[in-house]
Amino acid sequence: MVKSLLFIFALIISHVGFNQNLSLGLGGTANFSRAIYNSEFNFDVLTPAGDTLILEANNIDISKSISLPIFARYTAKKNWWIQMDYGYETWRFDIDGQASPTAYTIDGNVNDRLAASWAIYSGGLDSVSFRNEFYEAYQQNEEDENLTEFNSFERVQYNKLSVAFGSQLNKKGAIQFYYGLGSSIMTTSTFESHQGLVFENDLVLYQNEILDAFPKLTSFQIAHFINFGLERQNLRVGIDMIFHGFALSSVHEGSKNNVTQTNNVDSELVQRLGSFGVHLNYTFFNQNFNQIISDDKRAILDPVVIGRYNQKPKLFQFGAAIDFPSLHKSGWSILEGYDLEDQNVELNTKLNAENDTRITGLHINAEDLGDYIYIEKADEDVFINGAGEIDTNVIFTTLFFDSGNINTIVKSPKFSGFVRINPHQLFSADLSLGYQNQIYGIVAYETKETATGEDIKSITRRLLYRENYHQITLGTKAYYQNRLNNVSKIGAHIGINYNLWLPGRFITEKGGANDSELLEDFHEYYLENDDADEWNKNINPDGDKGLFSKADYYNHTYEPDSEIAQQNSYHSDFSPYLINTALKRSFFEVRLGVDLYVENLKFTVFAERSVWKKKFLYNDLTTFGMSVSMFLN
Repeated sequence: MVKSLLFIFALIISHVGFNQNLSLGLGGTANFSRAIYNSEFNFDVLTPAGDTLILEANNIDISKSISLPIFARYTAKKNWWIQMDYGYETWRFDIDGQASPTAYTIDGNVNDRLAASWAIYSGGLDSVSFRNEFYEAYQQNEEDENLTEFNSFERVQYNKLSVAFGSQLNKKGAIQFYYGLGSSIMTTSTFESHQGLVFENDLVLYQNEILDAFPKLTSFQIAHFINFGLERQNLRVGIDMIFHGFALSSVHEGSKNNVTQTNNVDSELVQRLGSFGVHLNYTFFNQNFNQIISDDKRAILDPVVIGRYNQKPKLFQFGAAIDFPSLHKSGWSILEGYDLEDQNVELNTKLNAENDTRITGLHINAEDLGDYIYIEKADEDVFINGAGEIDTNVIFTTLFFDSGNINTIVKSPKFSGFVRINPHQLFSADLSLGYQNQIYGIVAYETKETATGEDIKSITRRLLYRENYHQITLGTKAYYQNRLNNVSKIGAHIGINYNLWLPGRFITEKGGANDSELLEDFHEYYLENDDADEWNKNINPDGDKGLFSKADYYNHTYEPDSEIAQQNSYHSDFSPYLINTALKRSFFEVRLGVDLYVENLKFTVFAERSVWKKKFLYNDLTTFGMSVSMFLN
């Protein structure tokens, strides 16, 4: 019975297989989206004075980057096809809204103003008429003066796997029409999400808690789509209509420190998303198989085919490659094990067991942060006070980085050219030169304290310290490959890359990445050793900024008479971690990969790991990804 079923199945497959075709290539997609969101969404924020602000979402926008997927398409008899795409795209999730006091607070402020005005009023209205005349104007003025616009945003990169099936029409024509439908599964790439908040309101001290309270994009999504378009030879151009039928954002939760609280409103913000876009696919490889060929044609073709695929490979080959580092990216910075040299071991042990009061005072649990460093700067702001006199604000800015985990790693595709030598059918080697843009980020918390006389106002924000690098790669790899059939081979490779980082533009994103003067100062010090003496309290005790370890800052702030303080060792020497020379900006990485060769194309799944590296902030990097290479001769 089993043999009979297998025979029938093989017969069906062989029959359907006539005129089959396999296509491999690259695509590109771009689309526009419209989010359907809960217009009643809001939550409460408590101020230190015990007042309540209501944050309401007025508009939601989700934008997507252009995606460049790798695709494989199988076309069967009767022109039916099935296609699989793999790529990634970056989403930006923007929430625009406003914060306003409660109606109770507004009414109380209006009544206070009306009472003060009535006390000095000398007109002809009685108290009731006076209230009726001016209440609405005072109310509108209070609402306008206490209204704060805000923007919360999140940037997420998704791995995207799509499967679609459909059919072609008028296949014998020069231009064919095709249509299809399918589904996409998206998961977030590792360490590729960051958030920001633009909220210029001094009433809320812990603005980092507001950012934590906003709903975030979910890490797993499913979307369904239909597409159609025109195809000519190796080119497809078409239109996509995509629908996300499930909720896209997580729910709002109150903060652990009761700074934010939920309301009796459905806190699921984005409920559905519709997208309209265009796609373009270019086929680099087309293989027809299982076609019926007459004996006369076979006698002519066989010698050509045998000669083509059994001959010794060309000694030298040239080609180009694109690496997609999207499967997984991770890394750790030197902050995770920051070396507190020449410090009191007993004190360091104590600090690792206890929370730093400086941190817990900011409503952040130090145990969650692990090791970190502080950066501090003092400024003065001269102004004319209400009495017409020259006065001074002293502004202390303190930054401390989150734990040593690198919070964001964003890598562009790597474009490479290579020269390959094939001394044997089984063994090869190549030399490649490539370029890639890389961006790394570590979460930082900024506290800005403004002292006017005896009054001190403190605001804490969560930011992202982000550096942008242009990476030039010189690599060499050794290959082993073995033939599968007349058109394909399988193999593996091992190699090593020498990477050089060239600093890119310092990109500032309002409310998020690098939105701090002190971060920009640190960037110049870190990459260029700019004004190094200002960062070393041992050399320049009167400098207006400094870099401190956890133990340094603890002693400097709370135990000024301790033995360490007497040694004037408040400053940690960060110079070993600067990358202000080409030598310090260079490092090696090992590479392992599995390769599939199909005619003049090579598809690879690879892993890369940094080794033999100088110490600097972004360290211990690991990448998994996919690659497509084309031999040009």
